[in-house]
Amino acid sequence: MENNIKKPILQVKHIAKSFGENQVLKDISLDVYKGDVITIIGPSGSGKSTFIRCINRMTHPTDGAVYYNGRRIDNSASKLFYREKLRYKAALHLCKTSKEAVDEENKHNELKNAIKKDTKDVNINLVRAKIGMVFQSFNLFNNMDVLKNCTIAQRKVLKRTKEEAEKIAINNLTKVGMSDRINSKVRDLSGGQKQRVAIARTLCMDPDVILFDEPTSALDPEMVNEVLDVIQKLAKEGMTMIIVTHEMNFAKKVSNKALFMEKGYVVESGDSNQVFNHPKEKRTKEFLSSSTKK
Repeated sequence: MENNIKKPILQVKHIAKSFGENQVLKDISLDVYKGDVITIIGPSGSGKSTFIRCINRMTHPTDGAVYYNGRRIDNSASKLFYREKLRYKAALHLCKTSKEAVDEENKHNELKNAIKKDTKDVNINLVRAKIGMVFQSFNLFNNMDVLKNCTIAQRKVLKRTKEEAEKIAINNLTKVGMSDRINSKVRDLSGGQKQRVAIARTLCMDPDVILFDEPTSALDPEMVNEVLDVIQKLAKEGMTMIIVTHEMNFAKKVSNKALFMEKGYVVESGDSNQVFNHPKEKRTKEFLSSSTKK
């Protein structure tokens, strides 16, 4: 019988991240299905940006795992080997017979092979093509024109020809309303225009998921809507997205799921209507109330 159970495109399992003694993420899990638009909200310093950077390995998690289409993609092999080595030594010390020692060695070898299989040949550049990232600071090449910003990764990572890459770039620049600036230098663009180019550049890589890290936080107020309109259009087209944002009205309107984070924890998560309109947690209610007053 055909398996019709819907499977997540992304799975984040028990992610934790520490910078020295400072633990900024604490045991966060998330399943992302095709077509999901998930907004992540919370006060500054709650770990929102660090969390989405861990998803496509812009930041390496200290603990936990990330799976894309069932394949583990976090940089965890050396950590897992080290833990298995410690487990094996401890188990071997408790063995009372040679048979137990042999059985433990066989188990050790099986686990090592499973780790190798789980983490083998992960091409991080291709992962980042399929799990694209749009940054709050744009991360464009200011000395290049708009078109080249949108073709360079296509040619280097996806090995497309110049003609193919330019055609795809022009199509996506048209989608975000930037076709008239393809020959402009990035340094000559407004903040809103730069962010729309950054979105087009991400779309050029044919991503399955796009991560947005506060895409409007570096923009003047009058430029915010032109970027949010593009993101909303992508949502209507079915693009799977995870969006870190302080724009509460936009988050409520565009998402089907929401997470409220504070101090490295997910305080509340669920259907966006429930989180925004009927929050269960006191801290969520306080945050949304204070955000509305701003």
